[in-house]
Amino acid sequence: MKSLSKPTGNVQLLDGNVRFSQSGSTVYCDQAEYDPRTETLLGMGNVRIVNSEGTTVTGLNLFYDNREHVAKVSGNVQLRDGSMTLTAPWLKYNTLSKEGWYSSGATIIDQGSTLKSRSGRFNARSKTLFFRQQVSLETDDYSLFTDTLEYQTDSRVARFYTYTQLEQDSSLLFFERGWYNNSQHYGEFFDDVQLIDARNVLVCDTLYFHRDSKQGTALGRVWLLDQQNDWVLYAQGGEYNPSGGSIFWGRPLARQLDSVEAFDLRSDSFFYRSDSLGQRWLKALGSVRMLRGSVSGRCAQMDYSSLDSAFRLSGDPVLYDSSSRLSGTQIDLYMRGQSIDRVCQHPEALVVMDDGTDPFNGLPLFSQIKADSMVQFFVDRRLQSVYAYGNSRSLYYLKGDNQVDGINSVSSADMRFAMNAGKIDKVYFYGNPKGTVYPPEELPEGESRLPGFVWDPEKKPQAEEFNPPFDRHFHSPQRKPSRYQQSDLLKDLETKWGISASIPTGS
Repeated sequence: MKSLSKPTGNVQLLDGNVRFSQSGSTVYCDQAEYDPRTETLLGMGNVRIVNSEGTTVTGLNLFYDNREHVAKVSGNVQLRDGSMTLTAPWLKYNTLSKEGWYSSGATIIDQGSTLKSRSGRFNARSKTLFFRQQVSLETDDYSLFTDTLEYQTDSRVARFYTYTQLEQDSSLLFFERGWYNNSQHYGEFFDDVQLIDARNVLVCDTLYFHRDSKQGTALGRVWLLDQQNDWVLYAQGGEYNPSGGSIFWGRPLARQLDSVEAFDLRSDSFFYRSDSLGQRWLKALGSVRMLRGSVSGRCAQMDYSSLDSAFRLSGDPVLYDSSSRLSGTQIDLYMRGQSIDRVCQHPEALVVMDDGTDPFNGLPLFSQIKADSMVQFFVDRRLQSVYAYGNSRSLYYLKGDNQVDGINSVSSADMRFAMNAGKIDKVYFYGNPKGTVYPPEELPEGESRLPGFVWDPEKKPQAEEFNPPFDRHFHSPQRKPSRYQQSDLLKDLETKWGISASIPTGS
């Protein structure tokens, strides 16, 4: 050690294995100049700072201010803490608070993960890293991009405070705020959350997700697009379990898209499940309402299976079209593609058809069919024929020009009705048929209504009941994905559901 004279005053030159300690931190270097007047030290060569928590900082040069307890290390700087290594052009470090920071870019490697950012801070005591500006994180499993990130090195919990984009080969997630535990692979994400894979797009306000189990919960304005089956769903919340399926609540609305007519379904809750073979099951519970074109229905429970393309309605089910009401203990709708193929009612099947008004007295006329069970067949979305089985009864009107010529009341084992424009055209009776044709004025009192007759058009589901509860569509990611492999899917989504027709290029 020797004294040197400089224009600013005398300084002490320390040469060879220089070491000094301050507040639990020890600084090493090859050579140093110490100014006792300003209590500053300039260190050169093999600079190293070690604190009592085990954090080590190395570099080529050091400027240390003893009054402020701040050391600035520059030249190939590395900070090591446990398994983490931070590399930067320069780094400032407070030996008292054990906090370091940089603003010229840095790279952090920790257990196979690589993180880069423009600026950041590190607190050795709290094991907290805070990054700002152009933050990127690369792991074997995913890539992450954001502008603000806080990371706990001991718990391996990352917290996000601005727009964040997380990419995997098969899925893309972006959101505004959230946190993720890299040890437990569990996270919570908030504000305009969007999760996209090859089959589905999920948009919600809040998402809880466990990567390993694939279980998740979506809350607040949930919008789900099932691209494989052309379903769109609106709900207030939902849970997903790959082994048990999904459940949605908050009067969810499901809409199956079709080039001709959409199928709308609403209830208190939905349960949905699919398997690896592409088979699907849907259960709607509580005040079920449905609408497709002129056909609508209501019930307490509806079950659907793609195995037979059948919707099964139970719990006081009723179906309506423009002029008919169908009821029974259970009603099954079998689909052919996007169209109704046949409808089965059993037991206590009843059909009531609006047959206009009596031109003589203006009273409404209702043709009716009742049986143990009934099957109705449709062609080109129009009712073609009705088959009634077991204890069949019918009442229908024989009409002439602007008048009712008679009322036919018939009972038999089975019946078949050929329809024309929604009205009975021809009738066939099988098994001991018995019938009477009454003149309109001689129909006995009480015979105009078969047992169980109900006509309640005021309870028919209306189109406004199926208006989406909120406006929710796909939004493009702010950064062009580099890892997500379904870029064509993003373009299709943007064209069909997005605000604009282009995907941002990002940074």
